[in-house]
Amino acid sequence: MNKKKIIIISIIAVLLIVAVAIGIYMFVENKNKEQQNISIVNEIYSDLQSREEYTFEEILDENNRLYYAKSQDKAYLEITTDGKKAKYIIKDNNTYYLDEENKVYYTYLNDQENVNMIMDKLIDLKDLEYTSSIETIGSKNYFYQQYENVDYFLFDTSKVVENEENVSTIFYYKNKKLEYIRTIEGEETELLKVNITYDVNQNLFEIPEGYVQK
Repeated sequence: MNKKKIIIISIIAVLLIVAVAIGIYMFVENKNKEQQNISIVNEIYSDLQSREEYTFEEILDENNRLYYAKSQDKAYLEITTDGKKAKYIIKDNNTYYLDEENKVYYTYLNDQENVNMIMDKLIDLKDLEYTSSIETIGSKNYFYQQYENVDYFLFDTSKVVENEENVSTIFYYKNKKLEYIRTIEGEETELLKVNITYDVNQNLFEIPEGYVQK
């Protein structure tokens, strides 16, 4: 093979590589733009709404977390603050507070305010505008969508500020799976790890054996 043919083949090979690279880049860019134009919060809302049961967990650290379980018209809520747990069962149009330390429970009649707690937060976001980008948390990159003037998922309410213009909430995703929620309140920021599952322990909705009503 003469030198001229080698040069021609080399040029063609380079052009093919460039064309493939451009094609891949355009595909990825189109996917990113498509993803940015879709509110993933809406997709999560629709998915949870279609299910009879699910759990939603927010973890600030090992001593501060929220665990919520939903099964049809019943809910279970467990809030751990500075290592101390508060447990609630919401069913039959009532809320039952479980005092784990004293093995007693209190009944709040006609109170089911938190029975749809997660869905109530998500539905308020459905029609809001947002911005999108990529951010690194730890060593991983996450696609995010950011909502301004929103702090529905703030765990530490002592961080609430009066000026909502300095407030925003960011949802971080990996392959459309919600991984983190960050709330920014002025100069304060709070990052929650999020776990969503679809397997619910039905025993959560029953008063534990040995508890006495107060």
